[in-house]
Amino acid sequence: MKKFAWILGIFLVLALFGGRFFYLSQQSKITKNADVVNIGVLLPLSGIVAQDGLDALAGIKIALEEINAQHRFKINLLVEDNKHTAVATLAAFHRTNDKSSALIVFGGVPIAALTPQIKVMPKPTIALVNAENEPIYETPSVFRAWIPVPLQAQAVARFIENTDAKRIAFLKIKATDGDIFGHVLKAQLEKMGKQFLITESFAISDAETRVQVLKILDKKPEIVVVYGYAQGYISALNSLREQGYTGPIITNQNIIMHHHLLANHGAGIYFETPDYDFSKLVAKDPKLADNLYAAFGYESLKILAKVIEKEGSESANMIQGLGALTDFDTGFGKVSYDPQGEIHLPNFVIKQMQPDGTAKIVKEQK
Repeated sequence: MKKFAWILGIFLVLALFGGRFFYLSQQSKITKNADVVNIGVLLPLSGIVAQDGLDALAGIKIALEEINAQHRFKINLLVEDNKHTAVATLAAFHRTNDKSSALIVFGGVPIAALTPQIKVMPKPTIALVNAENEPIYETPSVFRAWIPVPLQAQAVARFIENTDAKRIAFLKIKATDGDIFGHVLKAQLEKMGKQFLITESFAISDAETRVQVLKILDKKPEIVVVYGYAQGYISALNSLREQGYTGPIITNQNIIMHHHLLANHGAGIYFETPDYDFSKLVAKDPKLADNLYAAFGYESLKILAKVIEKEGSESANMIQGLGALTDFDTGFGKVSYDPQGEIHLPNFVIKQMQPDGTAKIVKEQK
């Protein structure tokens, strides 16, 4: 009897410690796999488009603070400078890939560079300001966080259709997305009987941009459409004003965020942009009012948090969860993705800059 009691006692001790060990090991596993989720953030933090990357990072950090205060899990950002080049992007990817469950990447050039890698090693990737179509459709795990370029071009064409102008000039940055925008815009305007005068490409160089602007103005356009980003884009807008062009200018960017860099604060320039409520960002940082890069950065991390909450932090589950995301509340309204990674935004608007640096809606696109 004593022997049986002794054996039973040993068994109970082993069961107690074994159960405790199993519990702790499971808790450790949960902590490792779910409680802290690493997100790789590859943005241009140096170079000519650094300010755009810093703006996006500001929005991402505001979202991070909210998420980590509200959810049972915590997100840890692995921030890398992709310099908006293919080489730096691939280096940043390899530094973060083994540690991260998902990626947020800024720019068409970086996404194009990552496409072959993401095909081999699928990872949920939200592409900020990605304009090129092919990487999106070739890689189902890449999810866009920007209006597709063809839709931007169609919106500008519809706006021009309601004017009396017949002679339209197009000034674009030297990048694939500029070619896509121009191709769609030209086709749309020709259907309307508008004359697509000339397409000129500008680099991120004030001197070269001025030469291209002069070529365009020699054709006496009634409307000039400018497609671009960063310093070259601002130079193009200012060069038009400096060369005495007084007609309508229509751009593809939310220029309120750059108005202090523009001649006359960009008064009279039209631009198309997603319709967005910036109140959450402004409450944290008043400087982010009307900063669309910050808005997309903010919403991208919130979207990933929603998917992690529902599907967990495994990359494959997150890819599936993103593709099935519907009617997620954002500052843009309810946003959905399809399995091909295309985002469906509720609407966007065309605005006109005012002398005081504000803008008014002149046309709403549904």
